[in-house]
Amino acid sequence: MAMLCAWAAARAQVSPLLIDIQQRLLPTAAERREIYVSSPAAMWHLDTLSLARFGVGFDYLNADEAQIVQDGTGHTAFGVEAEAYKRLDAKIVAWGGAWYASTARRNVRWADCIDYDYVAPYVLGDEKGGDLRSNRYKFRGGVATKIAAWTLGAQLDYRGEIAYRNVDPRVKAIVSDLRVTVGAVRSMSDRWLAGVSASISRYDQNCDIDFYNPINDINTLPLTGLGTWYQRFAGNTNKGSGHEAMGWSVSAQAISLGDGGVSIAYNRYRMHQRLRDFNNIVLGYADNDIFTARACYAWRPSSSLAVMPAMVCALRRRHGTENLFGQAVGNSYDKIGARPNYRHDRLAVEASCHVQAAIGGSYLTFSPGCVYLSDDESLADPQIENNSHLAEAELDIRFSRVTGKWLWGALVGGTASGHSQSGSVGLNAARLVGSVIFKAEAGWLGAKRHNQAFATISLIF
Repeated sequence: MAMLCAWAAARAQVSPLLIDIQQRLLPTAAERREIYVSSPAAMWHLDTLSLARFGVGFDYLNADEAQIVQDGTGHTAFGVEAEAYKRLDAKIVAWGGAWYASTARRNVRWADCIDYDYVAPYVLGDEKGGDLRSNRYKFRGGVATKIAAWTLGAQLDYRGEIAYRNVDPRVKAIVSDLRVTVGAVRSMSDRWLAGVSASISRYDQNCDIDFYNPINDINTLPLTGLGTWYQRFAGNTNKGSGHEAMGWSVSAQAISLGDGGVSIAYNRYRMHQRLRDFNNIVLGYADNDIFTARACYAWRPSSSLAVMPAMVCALRRRHGTENLFGQAVGNSYDKIGARPNYRHDRLAVEASCHVQAAIGGSYLTFSPGCVYLSDDESLADPQIENNSHLAEAELDIRFSRVTGKWLWGALVGGTASGHSQSGSVGLNAARLVGSVIFKAEAGWLGAKRHNQAFATISLIF
């Protein structure tokens, strides 16, 4: 995979401000920032400057074949964003942002919805698929105040998104995603902070399908994971589904000011899938438990050289349950039972090391890294297993320079990956109400060559 990025800051009145901005855009600063943003209270300690940024960006990704068919073979995206961080007085800090992105996803199949990785495995899909376009709007606002050795903070995040397809089957998906986070941080010494935070979230997605062709021979299938579907509700009359979830999370942070830190988090949510055309029944739900740990720390052997190792580990455990329904009476479906049938464990580990050198008014950073992803997915009935492992090695080289009253920067990088996959299929002869049927779909999973290019331009003041 080849990547290219270019960005530029606005002309400033004095070059010392540009040097401050340049240092805040370095990869080591971005790594530290990820620790701070895990708690709204820690945002009080993020910076001593008040800054605002406006940017536009472009992202292009193309793959020979889809690794996950529900994600498509690539996308073309254009975005606009604005962010601000403001010190209102000696004790209060406020921040906020707004983001817009227009994205065209190519060759999306077996998912008449978006956010597949978040709502899976119970989704409505069709055998034809096609390109999917979406418009995303995201907003964030937060405030933190310092009270003696304590800092308290709160943040609200909201995302609204609409996705659609202009050919049969014509998909229209609408997403509403809200999260409220509160946190507290205590200064343990001049350099160390310790904090905790908690959040609650609400997610809703409504997916409708329409056909303009009066001769509709495209079937929609309520998928239940690993290429299986709920046979009873399959056909071309199933034209609407929805997903809803309530979630919560807790996290803890230990931060070394200016150097890095550690954050750990636990997140849990239950995702329900409803069929709108069948009296809004809950066809299935998935319980998700996500454990995340992040750490980074800067070592400075000299005033012009910094070395920062960093690591992120995430483990997600997903367990799906199918509801079973008895004989329909009119449009009423009585639930007669439920069975846990689906399991998906995912481990993701990312390690990197930023080697940063200051040369006059320039910074040159080499960032080698590696990524390991392991997916273990299975169904109990029919017996299906899939084990997939992906390893990537990457290298990014970033350069930035202040010349007069302008700040310039560039990024080049590359990635090499390897993939292995194994699995087994066993068909159970029993065909009970609510059982799933295996369908062999060539290319359901696989690692394929892909290319990516992106660029952003930012105005900072």
